[in-house]
Amino acid sequence: GESLTALAPAASALVTDDATAETEFVPETGSRRYVEAQRSPLGDRGEGGGQLLLLRDVTDRRGVEKRYQTLIENASDVVFVVDADATVSYVSPAIEHVLGVSAETAVGEDAIEFVHPDDRTELRAELDVLTEEPGRTRRFEFRLQDAGGSWCTLEGIGRNLLDNRFVEGVVVNAR
Repeated sequence: GESLTALAPAASALVTDDATAETEFVPETGSRRYVEAQRSPLGDRGEGGGQLLLLRDVTDRRGVEKRYQTLIENASDVVFVVDADATVSYVSPAIEHVLGVSAETAVGEDAIEFVHPDDRTELRAELDVLTEEPGRTRRFEFRLQDAGGSWCTLEGIGRNLLDNRFVEGVVVNAR
């Protein structure tokens, strides 16, 4: 008959209107943990059927995510993820160091529009070839304009990961 929040005060953040929630807490052992909760109603809510709360320790998964995020943030290569139509869904923070522009300016935009006009047709053709076959990798060069207005030549290696449910795009590593 005790409430969950009385039994485990750290769990109160998990009891939300969302079906799935995640929170960080520090148990008595002192080690930081991350818990994901999935909440489902039991029976008809009008009858006070209660809720089923499943808790899953996702600390290891969060550690892996944080590791890869840190690696990407400190890489010198610029990582772009574009869809089959060349719309940018992700640009790594390295773009600020390489070109002096923020990543936010590119997300949601057509990647080809940022490329030097003389390189657009060739780059579009390279992306078309890449998207024809899952897993295909291609190497190419293109020019992007930096914050000062100069054109920088970049070498890119693109890999088609459109079918990968975690990426769903063509990943281009450029330097």
